[in-house]
Amino acid sequence: MNQLEDLLQQCTVKLSLPGQIGWGTGFFVAPGLILTCAHVVKALGLLDKVRVRWQQQVDFAAAEVDKIIPELDLALLKFTPTDVDVPCVYLDEGLQSGQDLHFFGYPDQDFNNGCPVTGSSEGFTGDVPPLIKFKQAQVRPGMSGSALLNQHTGKVCGIVKFTRDRSFDLGGGAIPTGVILEQFPQLRDLQRNFHQIDRRWSILLNNSFKDENLDAVKDTYYESLQSLLKQGALKAADDVTTKIMLLAANQEDEEGFNEESLENVPDSDLLKLDAIWKKHYPKFGFSVQKQIFFEKSAGDIKDFAKCVGWKDKIVFGKIFSWKEREEIIFDPSAPPGHLPWSWANLGNYSGIGTVGSTKRIKLLLSRKKL
Repeated sequence: MNQLEDLLQQCTVKLSLPGQIGWGTGFFVAPGLILTCAHVVKALGLLDKVRVRWQQQVDFAAAEVDKIIPELDLALLKFTPTDVDVPCVYLDEGLQSGQDLHFFGYPDQDFNNGCPVTGSSEGFTGDVPPLIKFKQAQVRPGMSGSALLNQHTGKVCGIVKFTRDRSFDLGGGAIPTGVILEQFPQLRDLQRNFHQIDRRWSILLNNSFKDENLDAVKDTYYESLQSLLKQGALKAADDVTTKIMLLAANQEDEEGFNEESLENVPDSDLLKLDAIWKKHYPKFGFSVQKQIFFEKSAGDIKDFAKCVGWKDKIVFGKIFSWKEREEIIFDPSAPPGHLPWSWANLGNYSGIGTVGSTKRIKLLLSRKKL
C-alpha cells in the first residue's frame, strides 16, 4: 500500500488564510477543486483567497470558496488549474469497523512538510448524518481536512474532522464519503471522468488488490450498504449497490461494462443485494422490479420504466423522456421498484434509456433466481 499512500500525499495540500494564525489540510477531488472542512476556512475574508501549498510549492495556487456547508463542516474550494498534472483522490463509501486507516496532513508542530498518521476504524456513529469514529491515531490541529484512506479498499472513505485528544493517539472523527457525495453530487461525475482518463490511482489499486480476497472486499461494501439503508441514505446506498455489482463482475470501474459483465455477476450477489434492500424497504429491490416488469408491464421496457418512475419526465408536453440522476427520488416515498436505480445505467455514458441500458435491464430482470 506504500504507493497508494505516496499518491495520497501527492493529492494533499496545506491551506492557510491571510492574516490568520494556523492552517488546515485539504485534498484534490477533481481538476480545480479542493475539499476541506468548513472550519478550516470559516475566518476567510470576503475578498480574500485561500493560500494553497502543494508539495514544496508554497504558493501553488490561490483558491476561493465554491460552496460551504457549516452545519456539516464541509467546504469545496475552487482554483484555476495550472499546467501541473496533479492527481485526485478516489472517493468511495466502503468502510467497516476494524479496518486500517491512513491519512496525511499538516500538524501544527514538529512536521512542517506534513506527516502520515495511521489508525483503525471503529465504525459509524449514531448521528444524522453519521460520522466515522476511529482510534489509535494522534490528530493534531492543522490536520482537519485530511483525506482518510481505507487501507482495505485503497480508496478515500472520508475527511478528517476532529481529534479526540491532540496530545495522545486516542483517534478522532471523520465525515464519511457518502455524506460528501450527498452534499456535492457533481463530484460523482467529475470523479468518474477524471479517473477514466487519469489511471494512476486505478493502476495502483489493480496492482495492490490483484491477489486480494474478493469476498472480503465485497463484505466491506455490504456492511456499508446495510448501514446506509438503516440511516435512510438511499442515494449513497444506490451507489454502493453498483460498486458491489462491479466487484462481483470483476471490474474496477464502469468502463466497458456490458451485457457480458452483467452476466458475470453471480446470482448469489444479486439475491443478497435484493434481500438487503427489501429488509429495510420492502417496496424496493430487484425482485420487486422483476415482478413489476413481468406482471404489471408484461415485459414492456417502456411501460416498466413508467411504472417505477424512471420514465415520466415531461418534455414538450409529452411523457417519454427517461429521468436523469438528479430527478430520481432517493426517498421512501418513491414508487415501488424505483430503487435501486444506478445499476440500470452502468456503462452508459449517454444516459439511461439507450439501447445498451434497456438490454441490460431486461437481462437482469430475467434472472430466474430473482
